[in-house]
Amino acid sequence: MEIRPARPDDLAAVQALLRASELPWEDVAPHLGAFLVGERAGALVACAGFEHYGAAALVRSVALEPALRARGLGAALCETLLGDARRRGVRAAFLLTTTASVFFARQGFAPLAREHAPAVIRATREFAELCPASAVLMQRALVRTTA
Repeated sequence: MEIRPARPDDLAAVQALLRASELPWEDVAPHLGAFLVGERAGALVACAGFEHYGAAALVRSVALEPALRARGLGAALCETLLGDARRRGVRAAFLLTTTASVFFARQGFAPLAREHAPAVIRATREFAELCPASAVLMQRALVRTTA
């Protein structure tokens, strides 16, 4: 799978993949500039993105075609995305999930009580409207540590 930045003409395919994965897709367009897509044989088969809010980001829309899951591709996509976020000045990444908390824990995310989310994350449409209150909030620091 080749990972590349999303382009405007990828929007419909990203939205279709998200709908098929039962993930929020309605508000992707304004954030497409912070999305990555995975292509295989010329077809869009994966995506991941984030909403950038200064030093914080809301990771969202990590999705792969079902046949490509459990092969390490999601982890590679996630790490590439988080590296991009770090380069853009993000120091803490947050996400909401109803089904993938084990996957994200393997990527270094830890559960966080929803009431402890920064105000900028609580104000997102995904947090306030699109994800159910039962979704688990998770956080990962993106600050590089010096040895």
